[in-house]
Amino acid sequence: MDTLTHALLGGAMGATVLGRRLGWRAAVWGGAAAAVPDLDVLPVLLSDPINEWRLHRGATHSFIVTTLAAPLFGWIAARRAPESGRGHAWRDWTLLWLLGLYSHIVLDVMTSYGTQIFWPVSSFRAALHVIPVIDPLYSVLVLVPFLAGLLLARRWRLVRGLGIAFLSLSTLYLFVAGAMNDTARVIAARMLDERGVRYRRLMAYPVLFTPYFQRIYAEEAQTGRRWVGAVDLGEMKNSRLDAVEPVTGDDAAALLQSAEGRLLAWFSDGAFAVRRIEGDDGAYLEMNDLRYGSPETPGLGIWGVRAPVDATGRLAGPVRYFSRRIAFHSQRLRQLAMRSFEFVRRMF
Repeated sequence: MDTLTHALLGGAMGATVLGRRLGWRAAVWGGAAAAVPDLDVLPVLLSDPINEWRLHRGATHSFIVTTLAAPLFGWIAARRAPESGRGHAWRDWTLLWLLGLYSHIVLDVMTSYGTQIFWPVSSFRAALHVIPVIDPLYSVLVLVPFLAGLLLARRWRLVRGLGIAFLSLSTLYLFVAGAMNDTARVIAARMLDERGVRYRRLMAYPVLFTPYFQRIYAEEAQTGRRWVGAVDLGEMKNSRLDAVEPVTGDDAAALLQSAEGRLLAWFSDGAFAVRRIEGDDGAYLEMNDLRYGSPETPGLGIWGVRAPVDATGRLAGPVRYFSRRIAFHSQRLRQLAMRSFEFVRRMF
């Protein structure tokens, strides 16, 4: 999720659990603790963008690392905080940091990006595909208890009540969004069955802003052909699946076996395809992460790696990272927003 939403959730949890002891500091420092793991993007800004796949949601998003770090952060906070009885005891501040750090990890696991929750013991990337990496409605649900903890700190009973209520609603939202993901996969399976496609893997990924719209990725059992598209749970007529024929052979194998290709294969959890592009500056092979993209261009992802090829199809240059902008029509964005707000209205 975006860093702002992480901070809101961490502050809301801090205010709900520790607001009586720490006052407004529980919201402020709970939010700060929940935002800290995303500092891992700073090294990426100073290096090759491909390092984001390797570094982001790695060490700072590990339950192992954060469990070891929380007592240290708690000790520092307790030492620096003004004395006011047991409210600033080391155990309270440690609990606040644990709540913030753990909430960040759990919320990131709910997305499709992938989070290395057991680093450095394992490079496994946990992803439940429940909500998109930016979900304004979820952000609104956790904003209310955060503001309550910040502005109504002296009325801790009210803060706790609002916190329990809205955090429960936000959790319910996650369960409903997960059910939407399951429904999208069932619909996509039916679409593939109608085409007579036998698949060995079928995934659904929520797109930006709302779980109502799910990107679909499937692999055929025999040919390895990919099927990519989208399921629109609000307007089924907008749902579609298109076949993507990946490039195979020695030239594609060279790209896949490169360090950059192996990194993308790991990062995308295998949801990729290689395509050949003829451009003004020559031909090249392009490996796309197919978890993210537009239904209008099913074979294109928002990022990947590419390398130039010669007349025989062999790699003729270094493998480099690329990114592209995927256009979303304003009409579709308005439709998604209206459906999302209608969903929240029904929840209340």
